[in-house]
Amino acid sequence: MSGSVCIQSRSLHNHES
Repeated sequence: MSGSVCIQSRSLHNHES
C-alpha cells in the first residue's frame, strides 16, 4: 500500500507547486 501513499503525497506536492 506504499503506492497509495506515494500518489497522495505527490498530489499534495503538486498543489503546493
